[in-house]
Amino acid sequence: MLLTAEGELQIQLQQAAPGGMTPYSYNISKLIKMMDWEILLIDITQFVSEYNSGDDKRAYSELKTRCKDCLKCLQSPSADVNPRSEIVENILITLINLEEYSYVANFDQMQSQR
Repeated sequence: MLLTAEGELQIQLQQAAPGGMTPYSYNISKLIKMMDWEILLIDITQFVSEYNSGDDKRAYSELKTRCKDCLKCLQSPSADVNPRSEIVENILITLINLEEYSYVANFDQMQSQR
């Protein structure tokens, strides 16, 4: 359902801004980002329910990349919208489960410096 809604918003964004960003298209692009993060949260929930420590960790490389991309929004001073705290918490837990300890530690240091 979220994927369908996101697709519809992508179509509206393409139709709304053929000549540039308007306030309407700007809000649609923010909504698309937020929906993408909600989809990521669903994927994380599915990962947690299916995770087995003996599984091949390479199978989860796309999930790692999406999680890290989401956290980069928090570190960017020019970010127009940030993910909800529940999403950030679940991302950090997922990265710990995927043995990305140094990334989580560095993220914590960067957040405390902000």
